[in-house]
This record gives sequence, C-alpha cells and structure tokens, in this order.
Amino acid sequence: MEERDYWVASWGGQVLTLPGMSQAVAVRRRFTPRDKDTPPKDTEWRYYGTSAPPDQAGPDVLAEAIRNHWQIENCLHYRKDYTMAEDRHVLRKGRAPTNLSHLRSIVIGLLSTIEIEDLPAQTHPQKMAYLCSDLNCVVDLLQGRWRIK
Repeated sequence: MEERDYWVASWGGQVLTLPGMSQAVAVRRRFTPRDKDTPPKDTEWRYYGTSAPPDQAGPDVLAEAIRNHWQIENCLHYRKDYTMAEDRHVLRKGRAPTNLSHLRSIVIGLLSTIEIEDLPAQTHPQKMAYLCSDLNCVVDLLQGRWRIK
C-alpha cells in the first residue's frame, strides 16, 4: 500500500528569493507491502516549486498535478528506456539528443498502433525485433499498408 502526504508552503518568493516562486510542496511517500514477507521500502521525500498562487492551486490541485506529471513521465520514460535504451545513449551535442528523443517517441506511437499477427505477445520489444528483421515491413508500415488497431 502506498501512502503520500503533502505539505504546501506559500512564501511569495521571500524565503528562497526564487523569481516567480509562489509555493513549495514537500511530498512524503511511504510504501507498505501487502505481503508480510516483502520488506518495506524506504520513505521517499520529493520537493517541488510552483509559480501558481495559493488561491489558484491549493494542496489538492498541486497533489493531482504532481501525480499526473509522474504518471505520464514514468510511462513514456519507461517505454523509451526499456525498449530503446535511451538512458545509455551518449550523444550530447546540439539538437541531436532532442531530435532522437522525438524520433523515439514517434516510434513508440507507431508501435502502439499496430498488431503483428505472427507474434504471440504484442510487446514493444517484440514488435521492434520483428520489424528490424525485415526492412520491407518498416517501409510497408510507413506507407500505411499495415492494419492499424
């Protein structure tokens, strides 16, 4: 079971003098396993800052925004890193890292829309391996000659 506690402090930029900062949020996350044989995880603390004023973004709104951000981030990052080993790439010059990240996102989008009849499971790594085995499949996919979900 996961439990999160949120603390919100409003200071108007006077404490840390960060330009535009209106509020700070501290999140304590505790995880208690349901299985008694599984050891509990350490308590995690995360800190956030926002320019949203307290009258527009109270604790409930900030908590939802934080959860939604990490839900999207975790889903996309996991797919990009697990399927394409994005974290291991060392290209760091100019616009290349951003451009390659956008291309990876496009590939993930394409993989999510197709079904390959010859595969027992439809995971992204299996689809990539299948498509990489025959470049004609990739050309057919890009030209729209594949059945889309």
